[in-house]
Amino acid sequence: MKYIYYGIIFLITCENLQAYLEDFLFQFKRPVTVLEITGTQQCNSLSYAHRYKGVFVLLCQSEKIDTLKKKVQDYSNSVLLHPKEFSTSSLVQLASCEHFDVTLVHDWLVLDKNPYILSALLTLGDYLIIDVSVGYVDRFLTEEQKEKIFYQESLGQGKERIYFKNLKTSLGKARWCMSSNAQSHQPSYTIVSTFTEKKLIKGSHKKTSDWVPGINLVTAIMLNVVYPTNEVLRSNIKKFLSIDHNDPVIGNMIVQGKRVKLIDFDDSRRNADHEKCLKAALKLFTWLHRPKDPYTAIQKYSEYVHN
Repeated sequence: MKYIYYGIIFLITCENLQAYLEDFLFQFKRPVTVLEITGTQQCNSLSYAHRYKGVFVLLCQSEKIDTLKKKVQDYSNSVLLHPKEFSTSSLVQLASCEHFDVTLVHDWLVLDKNPYILSALLTLGDYLIIDVSVGYVDRFLTEEQKEKIFYQESLGQGKERIYFKNLKTSLGKARWCMSSNAQSHQPSYTIVSTFTEKKLIKGSHKKTSDWVPGINLVTAIMLNVVYPTNEVLRSNIKKFLSIDHNDPVIGNMIVQGKRVKLIDFDDSRRNADHEKCLKAALKLFTWLHRPKDPYTAIQKYSEYVHN
């Protein structure tokens, strides 16, 4: 009887936790980009993917992802990343070129080993939600970081969930792989983000456009994208052959799950060979197995474009 009682309490607690997280996500009246970082094949955000507009990016560091790979294929708006390595420097790179509305972190050994990595996690976007051991806040957070907490709840079994608000208003660079020279000549990228709208303001002329949810295809390659598959990516890229764009490089493609979208039309700085760029992109995804080193894959793509 005692076990039944505790089981009921556990179920009620789980429902309450899910309810608060769902209420929080429900505040977004526009498409969102959610990043979930975990060391297991258990991805909580998939329970929302069917019901929310936007893109759900799963970064899984579990050794085995076969179960998760099968699961994400049932969702049109999910991306699965399985990087061989994901260090603090990788996290910093990710934050420099991507903007996530909500980042969820749980069951991630990197955070347990290096609790101070929170500083980097906070730079990923506007809201960070992490599952940590009780006492984490008092032991490892600065006063400034504590001030960013807007909600805190117990998960039981010595765990708690912490909600941070840290509005991110700009990008450091356009894409993951950029030379220092290219980065120094790029325009500024300012982000205006609320629950109802998200805008990108580019350059001194302040060209404003609606933010496109998802992640850059270059980012996906660098973090070993598992889904969408090569086949899905190629199918999308082939469609771009009939779309007029003066710079259809992979850095101007946003992965949204089963769909890839072209961005940055009519950039006055560009006049690329449309067909050559797209054929290079298609060639990049013909391999059954991509190069183990993602930088090698990007380098090969660059050679295809410029040869």
